[in-house]
Amino acid sequence: MKRSAATSFHPQEETDWRQTLALCASNEERITLWQMLGIFYKDEIRSMQEIYKLDPKSSRMDVLLTRFVNKNENEYSWLADSRDSREKINAALPWLKEVADKDNTSNPFLWNTSVGYLYFLSENFIAAETYYKKAGSQLPNTSLASSQLKLLSLLNKVGALKGMKSTDEDKLLPELKWLYGQSENNAVSKFR
Repeated sequence: MKRSAATSFHPQEETDWRQTLALCASNEERITLWQMLGIFYKDEIRSMQEIYKLDPKSSRMDVLLTRFVNKNENEYSWLADSRDSREKINAALPWLKEVADKDNTSNPFLWNTSVGYLYFLSENFIAAETYYKKAGSQLPNTSLASSQLKLLSLLNKVGALKGMKSTDEDKLLPELKWLYGQSENNAVSKFR
């Protein structure tokens, strides 16, 4: 019945939603409902906030955080008018930062990397680098996580440049060589 329950999930009003939550027998059931609301109704931040109150270590927040970052990354563009996405990011960042700073989630590396990336999208390169460094101290023992963090840090360095000087080229050259080498490295096939 899980599949049919998920596909028929469609609270019409806030009162319907509250009545559904009241039927839950446990926090795990409430967390599942909040995750469904976040996924089906694109209300990731509200859902994460409510899940965090119930269980800060719930991995379901990680799923919603990843969806929020991916959605806003896809909508964000320096070339197009991305005002809505910037507003969503800027509105969400204080709470996301607060959670990342507490380091009490199931995946602090993901939270710090995500907050850093959202700061990068907001063109706050100093804050982004702060969170990338923090994530670096929590790095999972995988080459994919290490490569992703290194790439994000490189993008942040390039984004922070006001122009291109020969000293900048010298600093970036080793990292660009590393990046070029990734296309030939089959060990990190999921690296993008």
